[in-house]
Amino acid sequence: MYIILILTLLGAVFGLLARKAAEHMILFRSEAPSKGFPIVSKKMAGSLMAFFALLFAAVAQIFQASPMKIAENIVLFSVFILIAATDSAVKKIPNELLLLLILSRLCFILLAGGHWNWRSSLVGCGMALVLFLLPSLLHINIGMGDIKYAAVLGFLYGTTCFLQIILIMSFSMGLYAIGLYARNTGTLKSAVPVGPFLSLGTVITGFFPLITLIKGLNIAI
Repeated sequence: MYIILILTLLGAVFGLLARKAAEHMILFRSEAPSKGFPIVSKKMAGSLMAFFALLFAAVAQIFQASPMKIAENIVLFSVFILIAATDSAVKKIPNELLLLLILSRLCFILLAGGHWNWRSSLVGCGMALVLFLLPSLLHINIGMGDIKYAAVLGFLYGTTCFLQIILIMSFSMGLYAIGLYARNTGTLKSAVPVGPFLSLGTVITGFFPLITLIKGLNIAI
């Protein structure tokens, strides 16, 4: 109980820091630095504090049996959110955040004394490259940042979890496109940043990995 309370408070504090970090990354990559970005405005500070407080509390609750998993997922999920915020604002994904994901994952595996399933990681990375480079061959514009982000996620999470990430991403993007069409603010073919939807799929998969649920039900795969 105490760990959940402590992490909730830390999450609220981190929300303020995350706003400043996202603001720096967005303005650094913006072609018009003077332009305001609502997602990192001072008015959003309270919302970000509440969001990260809930996120940290949820991580503490779901992974309470493993302090190492709590720490790992707090770090990874926070980076996913920063990527989503930056990409939604300027449609660019910082390379330093992608590198941070890889290094963080590797460090936590080493600290936990576990091993990295390199085969699954390499196959997942290859799968991501194929899935995201194929549309480019069909003259469908996919940003290089999105391709790199997908490749990193495929490498970090392996084949099964990456497929779950892609399914959630596709479903959420479909709902978003329908929402744009319904509000007459876009069409089903409107270009949207992929990063936020990849981040959403990854956070949901991190909380509820389908492979674990299937094994828990003793379903053969």
